[in-house]
Amino acid sequence: MTRRRRPRMLGMVMMLALVCAGAGSMAGPVSAAQFHFSPMPWIKGAMDALDLFGGQGVVDSVFGASSISGGSDGRITILLLGSDWRPQKAGTGERTDSIIFMTIDNSNRISAISLPRDVGNVPIAPGQTFSGKINGLFKYFKQRSGGSRNVAADKVRQAFQYTFQIQIDYVALIRFTALERFVDDIGGVRVNVPYNIYDSKIEDTRATKQPGAKFLAGSTLELGASAPICYTVGKPINWSASPNCTRALEYVRSRHGPGNNDWRRAARQQGFIYAAMQQIAQSQLEGLRQSANSNPNDFYTTLPLSTSDVLYIYNRVHNATMPNTAVLKPPTYATNVKGTSKQQLKLDVVRALFHSWFGPLN
Repeated sequence: MTRRRRPRMLGMVMMLALVCAGAGSMAGPVSAAQFHFSPMPWIKGAMDALDLFGGQGVVDSVFGASSISGGSDGRITILLLGSDWRPQKAGTGERTDSIIFMTIDNSNRISAISLPRDVGNVPIAPGQTFSGKINGLFKYFKQRSGGSRNVAADKVRQAFQYTFQIQIDYVALIRFTALERFVDDIGGVRVNVPYNIYDSKIEDTRATKQPGAKFLAGSTLELGASAPICYTVGKPINWSASPNCTRALEYVRSRHGPGNNDWRRAARQQGFIYAAMQQIAQSQLEGLRQSANSNPNDFYTTLPLSTSDVLYIYNRVHNATMPNTAVLKPPTYATNVKGTSKQQLKLDVVRALFHSWFGPLN
């Protein structure tokens, strides 16, 4: 029975895809002349059915093959840069306090490695070492490229290719404002907060309430700009009376308080990104794509973002696993630099880790 019905189902899916591909008056339940046409409702229906038949090949035949490339090593490897820029800090430079390398293999397994902000003395080219903290590397390149964010981002990508001796295919840079918008676009991101966080220093700048935030362990829906204000009450702080913070931006930024630090923050950031990838719905893809393209100041990426590219990315990461994660912290991957707040990488150990998880596919 299944074999007899399969060609018919595949034909129905092709019809849906073909309707989606044309933007004429047949493009959807209403006239394209009357409303702005979005292909994603049709794509969602097509992809739901195509999941049963190995859909990417059919989608490629209709929308065109994705232009995303794994390069010579066969992997798709992306450098993610999280910028600390926000309007109240305009003109002070732009540091990347979050630096994450992510790669996905042909079995849809993701590996992620975070480079902490306080790492210094990093070799970035033959005979050239960046002696400052690594969160200033993007600012360094931006100042030397006439203020060009795009040039600076690519120079950071090239520098880290040299540092870790790997191929990095793409780079994505996101500011606070874009993160908030993307989180709200998908209705929030549900994460499992791994431990209680009592951060007396972090500040929700949307209001003039007492700084600080608490994040209680357990399942929490983290929100964007729509989240309630995060604050504390009492001096000394009465943590029991202070509200639980559910703002995603504060959750991924928090690094102060008992048991909390930059390294634990980096691990939470990896978990947040993975949770977001798993929770994005197909019906939200077009909105995210439009949001990314319409806010170039807040989000930049060298990843192609055509409809076929977005579908390709979605198919690769939506049901992917993430078995390999690491934060390059002491004592395994770095040592503390005496007399400073910096760490220095154990480069041989770190490169071996990258080669193991990010090396060419067999």
